[in-house]
Amino acid sequence: MASDEQLHYYSNCFLLKAFNPASTIDKNSWISCYIKHILKINEFDSNFPKRNKLDIAIYFPAINITLQFNLAQKILSFKFYKGENTKNENLIWSHDKDDNYYYPCLESQISKTLPISEDDTKRILDGLIFHPAVHQHLGNVVKQKDQALLDPHEIRIGGGINNPFLFLFQIQYQFCLIEEIRTSERQRIIDLFIETINDKEKSIPPGKLFIQ
Repeated sequence: MASDEQLHYYSNCFLLKAFNPASTIDKNSWISCYIKHILKINEFDSNFPKRNKLDIAIYFPAINITLQFNLAQKILSFKFYKGENTKNENLIWSHDKDDNYYYPCLESQISKTLPISEDDTKRILDGLIFHPAVHQHLGNVVKQKDQALLDPHEIRIGGGINNPFLFLFQIQYQFCLIEEIRTSERQRIIDLFIETINDKEKSIPPGKLFIQ
């Protein structure tokens, strides 16, 4: 089992390799794959997602919540609305990222590459995505027809996440309430990060990070 220092190093690697698109083109590519992935695993039947470049609105019918955000803004705000209407009176909460205030920065370089075990990969990804250490729970959810959904307690929305792309990634996982999909997605992502680290790949392209 890796030490805390090694886990910190691996976590930094994960963030840099998968959740760090730098240019506007890279961000657009990441978001395009993100949306295709959500549509693929959820099979939505609605007028969403709505998109204008980096201004996005996505409706999650299983929990009757719309997520709206604009990655082009300096102060990022991920707004969650009840239902499909993004009017102020339907706002439930917002997750904001304000760069005017101090927050520990992501290290910009990876100085070395070490092999990683499956157990350590699971520990890191559980804390980042699948079961965030600091999280919130939702109340009642809307059940989809003919599908047995998870208990609402199994929805764990990560709090204190400074990286907007990591935040979006864990949201799409948490808001998928079909257990079989969550189980297969968890293993797919674990395998992908093990392969990326141990094969010394420079990054994870969004086309591999997401199901297309």
